[in-house]
Amino acid sequence: HGRSGRLPVNVKLCFDGEEEIGSPNIEPFVKSNQTLLAADLVLISDGAMIRTDQPSIDYGLRGVISAEIHVTGPHRDLHSGSYGGSVHNPAQAIAEIVTALHHPDGSVAIPGFYDDVTSLSPAERELLQQVPYDETQWGEETGAPQPWGESDFTFYERMTSRPTCEVNGLWGGFSGEGFKTIIPAKAGAKISMRLVESQDANKISEQFVAFVESLAPDTVNVSVDVQAGADAAVTPHDSPYIQAAMQAYEAGWGATAVLSRGGGSLPIVATFQSELGTPFVLMPFGLDDNRHSPNEHYRLDHFDKGLDTAVYFYHFLSQN
Repeated sequence: HGRSGRLPVNVKLCFDGEEEIGSPNIEPFVKSNQTLLAADLVLISDGAMIRTDQPSIDYGLRGVISAEIHVTGPHRDLHSGSYGGSVHNPAQAIAEIVTALHHPDGSVAIPGFYDDVTSLSPAERELLQQVPYDETQWGEETGAPQPWGESDFTFYERMTSRPTCEVNGLWGGFSGEGFKTIIPAKAGAKISMRLVESQDANKISEQFVAFVESLAPDTVNVSVDVQAGADAAVTPHDSPYIQAAMQAYEAGWGATAVLSRGGGSLPIVATFQSELGTPFVLMPFGLDDNRHSPNEHYRLDHFDKGLDTAVYFYHFLSQN
């Protein structure tokens, strides 16, 4: 097709520059431009491969909810010697609320959180067990001493196929050098939840708010602000589109890809599914590469091989 000067399939390009803030504008754009965006398939190259020599194709993504919890107490920072023992410290209160979000076994304690969660089939659990990602690689990537979480599931299933609730940040009081013996006037936490298919982001948001409000003691003021939410997305892992991606990695990357689920979230994918009725293929070409951390980067050799692999994908897609 290079000789003929044309692509073997029709391609529409859609750029989202707001993915890390929840894609607030692209969703209404998709909803109001369904004819313009109509397609047989959505192809996205986001996420991370297992290793340089082990490409992976994600057939599922988790949904996401982002929220903040705010706790206020006294109308100003108080001297801890003068008022300590008589005022419920907002920093302590936020710690108590955050601690209550999980059971000791690592499962999420929000009532109803798991009501709509469907179990992985034995066949899919076997599929995920074939992903060559082990505890050694996990330890090198995370630096954490030991895996944590629901013991009924492998740590890879916990990372990709189970819903979670994470504390992204805590604030309150004095954190500078030295000491300042105060009872802070306010404290807070940023929370994110990852959802799996069948969970509804709006429903989970309501359950989260209700649970935090039920934990709030009358000795402090507690408010919850849910800022973004998106559902999970899953596509058939045996589709002809994914088979074309498998062939493309063989030809362009020189390696056999494995099928996996992505633990992260791309809110627009669920929107494409619901509004356009399109399946998707996720073909990542990068590694973890410090995502969401300092020195986030992308390897140039992966970029070059990704270009080759993408060209092969269009070729095999036209044949399939």
